[in-house]
Amino acid sequence: MSDLSDSLTRSTLQNASAFCGSSLTTSSFLNQSGSAINTQLEPLIGQANVRSASASEAAVTLNPDDGLITADPIGALQATPVRLSDSISSSNPTKYYGFSLNNASNFNLALTGLAADANVQLLSANGTVLNASEQPNLADEAINQTLDAGTYYVRVFQLSGETPYDLNLSATPTSPSQSPSNLLPTEFDLETLGNAALNLQSAVGSTNTTNVYRFHLSTDSSLSLELLGLSADADVRLIRDANNNGIVDPDEEIDRSQHRNTANEAIGVPFLSAGTYFAQVYQYSGNSNYTFRLSATPSYRPVPIAALSTISASATSVDGAGNSLAAARDIGVLGKQQTFNDFVGNDDPFDYYHFKLNATSTVYLNLSGLSTDADLQLISNQATSIQLSDATGTAPESITRTLLAGDYYVRVYRYSGDTSYTLSLSGTPQKLASGYSSSFGYGEVDAAAAVARALGQSPFPAVTDLGGTQWDLDQINAPEAWAKGYTGQGITVAVVDSGVDYSHPDLDANLWTNTSEIAGNGVDDDTNGYVDDVRGWDFVDSDNTPLDADSHGTHVAGTIAAENNGTGITGVAYGARIMPVRVLDETGSGTNVDIAAGIRYAANNGARVINLSLGGGGYSESIASAVQYAYQKGAVVVLAAGNEGASDPEFPANLATQWGIAVGAVDSNQQVTSFSNDSGSSSTLKYVVAPGKDIYSTIPNQSYAYYDGTSMAAPHVAGVAALILSANPNLSATQVINILTETANKAVTA
Repeated sequence: MSDLSDSLTRSTLQNASAFCGSSLTTSSFLNQSGSAINTQLEPLIGQANVRSASASEAAVTLNPDDGLITADPIGALQATPVRLSDSISSSNPTKYYGFSLNNASNFNLALTGLAADANVQLLSANGTVLNASEQPNLADEAINQTLDAGTYYVRVFQLSGETPYDLNLSATPTSPSQSPSNLLPTEFDLETLGNAALNLQSAVGSTNTTNVYRFHLSTDSSLSLELLGLSADADVRLIRDANNNGIVDPDEEIDRSQHRNTANEAIGVPFLSAGTYFAQVYQYSGNSNYTFRLSATPSYRPVPIAALSTISASATSVDGAGNSLAAARDIGVLGKQQTFNDFVGNDDPFDYYHFKLNATSTVYLNLSGLSTDADLQLISNQATSIQLSDATGTAPESITRTLLAGDYYVRVYRYSGDTSYTLSLSGTPQKLASGYSSSFGYGEVDAAAAVARALGQSPFPAVTDLGGTQWDLDQINAPEAWAKGYTGQGITVAVVDSGVDYSHPDLDANLWTNTSEIAGNGVDDDTNGYVDDVRGWDFVDSDNTPLDADSHGTHVAGTIAAENNGTGITGVAYGARIMPVRVLDETGSGTNVDIAAGIRYAANNGARVINLSLGGGGYSESIASAVQYAYQKGAVVVLAAGNEGASDPEFPANLATQWGIAVGAVDSNQQVTSFSNDSGSSSTLKYVVAPGKDIYSTIPNQSYAYYDGTSMAAPHVAGVAALILSANPNLSATQVINILTETANKAVTA
């Protein structure tokens, strides 16, 4: 994993970094920036199939009979839409239309009314493809892009069959610096939301995959969004129009709800600043009517902690609890239960409490005695939401959470009406379990002991060491498990990372193949939302070629499952299959959206183990939700602890108090490395260590290199998890993780 302190930011999303710290040519630790964290659309409507042109399609071959020189002229495009009705067929498969822009503009195109599959491209004056929309089958096509003044062309072309179509074009003058959007056009403008809830009925399906709703908040508000009455799987996401330019930017996503099948979808956001937003309802599978319910209540966005010193407590405090973070009631160090009685209502909508934890503790919060609807929120010292309880009506609210030592806030706030309340708080310090170290957790992973435990057998006898560059396999006793016939056979391990060089001669025979997909036919054969994903998926470029442009993912993959072919190296579970899932770009950076999407993809496509050698963007609800989703589907999620030399793991490894297992790094002397983030004082955290310094493994272009980092330690544990499952595939994720911690070797020094 790249050093967490060097994580990058892309647009408004936090980003995670690959936890690798080495150069390609040396084995020394280098704080090299890696990739990022904060979610997938399943599929990412409007981006998975609407994309910028690749280099291979940068130029088109023009037919004099239907090319640019004979394009139908439209003239200067303006905000008033132009609608053209036409058709294409086998004898006339392509149509061109020319238009001009007098000013830099937001260009909008929609191709509708299709009876057969057709696609559309946007071309420059010299025939270069600027953008393309390639929705499958009869789905509408759309392109939204900011263009400079000049001349452009639209190309409509046949994929199959004869079809009429309607081509809708418009352009709104704007600044040329505004970001383009590849989402379908807004269909519903709800204008400014009031206090009354809106209930709207519509539908999504094969001919209308997406509905986008624009709305405006005139004041800071809390928002409730629901998608109800589904007869097929549909999802919803909330997007901020940060530049207030009417363009839906996929990087501005706030949250999404993507429950399975026909379950209701819901998004609740306690703090949204005044401004313009979009809600996107999109098809996952099938056709469904739905009810879209949206309501907003004036709210308060917490002031960043850094700015609190500028706020006068006496000016903001209106009651015993205080109505801002600055004026929060200080209840001191949280220990035994404390109870407070107070009130929230129209004239006093918010009450804040501040408490301190001197050690990692389990915190219990309860809000009761309500006569109208009020909610409860736990807030960090950085003024970010940690957890929200928003039960309906007068039902009690409660939050239970294990927290590290530090300062925290509790917010009680009115949802409707006036109500008195009773707030109870307590904190119970965590005690270290027997054999748990705050430096190395439960110890170093032991493949032989773990596989033997999975089979209910006595520990396996020792075998001859491999030595040399494979010392790390000897240290975790992998050859002892191999000698008993357990090599990871039948187990798929997803590498959610920078991609994998699947042509590497030490990996090519051990790559996962999606047998439900027919390669190259342009059809989503298995209906999982991804076309021709035979080798996995690239969420960075939204295509089916998850090749590694960085080297990090290939190095991780080699440690897990490099072939036992007598050359190069051998992976911990050399009989397993690697599923490449690319979520990090060539710089090792990626968005939370892509990372969460990659985790869900891996879980949905059969990965029993998911390796996450990334982190560094701070907490992300979308990542946490995806890890929980994968874990509940039975996948063992292995999380690199991070390379800051900190006393606790970074996100997402700290999720291992609930889901997955965190991994720190040791060297060849079984000593915790200086860069590895320690396990901390909470033994509820599932944490082990593995070799993570001077690790020799595969990199692109048929090469090998030594890397350092907890990124290199995590795949050792992922490989051992695959060995366990190959010995006993009926084990749950929880059982595998318990075996890993219970059999770990305690002969580690801090």
